[in-house]
Amino acid sequence: MSRSKKRAAVLFEAMNKTPVSQSTVRRGGIGWLRRESDDNAAPMLVAEALTEEEAAVEIAQEEAVRVAKRQEIERVEQERVQRREAAAAEKATRRAERRTRRAERRANRAEQRRKMAESGEDPNPSPLRFEAGRILVSAGPVSCIVAASLVCAVGIGGFAMGRRVTGSAEKDGRPAGSDAGMKLSPLLGATNRDSAGPTHEPGRSAVRAGGTAKLETGPAVSSNRPARVSKPGPPQTTPVPLNYLQIEWFPIQPHKTALQVRAEVRDVQQFLERQGIRTVARRHLKQGRLSGFLLFSEEGVRTGSAGDSSRKKLESRIQSLGRAYRKEGGLYEFKGCFFVNAAVAHRGERVDR
Repeated sequence: MSRSKKRAAVLFEAMNKTPVSQSTVRRGGIGWLRRESDDNAAPMLVAEALTEEEAAVEIAQEEAVRVAKRQEIERVEQERVQRREAAAAEKATRRAERRTRRAERRANRAEQRRKMAESGEDPNPSPLRFEAGRILVSAGPVSCIVAASLVCAVGIGGFAMGRRVTGSAEKDGRPAGSDAGMKLSPLLGATNRDSAGPTHEPGRSAVRAGGTAKLETGPAVSSNRPARVSKPGPPQTTPVPLNYLQIEWFPIQPHKTALQVRAEVRDVQQFLERQGIRTVARRHLKQGRLSGFLLFSEEGVRTGSAGDSSRKKLESRIQSLGRAYRKEGGLYEFKGCFFVNAAVAHRGERVDR
C-alpha cells in the first residue's frame, strides 16, 4: 500500500505567499490519523521582508515618538521647577516686605522716643499720673478701653439696681416712685410728706405765735480795724529745662569684661576732653545687674526753639569728632547720638575717671 508524502513548498510559492495547506485522511487498519495536503485548508502566513527605506522610516517614527515623550517629561519637570522657584521668590519678597515694615516701625518708635526725650517727656508715660494735686489720665488706647469698661460696668450696675428697687416696690403692692417709697429714701430727710415737726429756713428763727420773725445775725464785724496785708517775698525763679547729649552707649558683652569696657569709656572721655568737651559717664543697670555705661555731655543745652542752633551745633561737632576718633583707631564713632532730658541724663551712678 502506497503512503502519501508531505509536499514541501517551493521557493516560488513562498515568495508569492501561495497558500500551502494539508488535509487529514483516515487510514485503514489500525485507525490512526495522518495529516495530508489539502487545497481547501487555511493558508499559512509567511513574513514579508522590509526594505531598507521602510525600516528606516519605521525606526524614525519610533525615535520621534520617544523624543516627543522625553520632551514632554522635560517640559513638565521644567514647569514644576519654575513654579517652585516662583513660589520661593514670592515668599522671599513677602518676608522682605515684612522685615521692611518692622524696620520702619522700629525707626518710627525710635524717632518718637528721641523727640519725647528732647522735649522732656517720659518715653513711657503712665496712663494715670498725679501732678500738682491733680489726677491726669492719658487718652491712649488702653486708657480708652478701661474707661469704656468702667462706664459700661456703672451703667449695668445702675440698671440692675433700678430693676431691683422697682421689683421690690411692685411686690409690696405700691407703684414705683410713690409717697410710700419716698419714706425709704434717706436722702430726702425732712422733706418727706409724712415727716413730723416744723420746717426751718436757714438763717431765720422760727415764727412764734402772735409774734414777728427775727433774723439771726452773724458775728460782729469791726469796721475800724485795719486790714493786714502780707509783704511780697522775693520773686521765685523757675529753673530753665536743659537737654543733655547722649554721646555713646558702651555695652558689656560676653567677650569683654566690665573693666575693659570702663577703660574704653575712660579713653573716649580723655579724647573728648582734649577737644574741649567735658563728659559724664554713668552706670546702667538692667534687672539689678550692670549692663553697660552711658556717656553724656556735662553741659546742658536749652530746650525748645531757643536751643535749636546750639543742639545742632553740638551734635554735628560730636559726630565729626567721632569720625576723627575712629580714624585714630578708636572702636566708636559716636554715630546716632541724641539729646535726652535731665531726668534721663542724671539717672544712674556716676563713674569717676
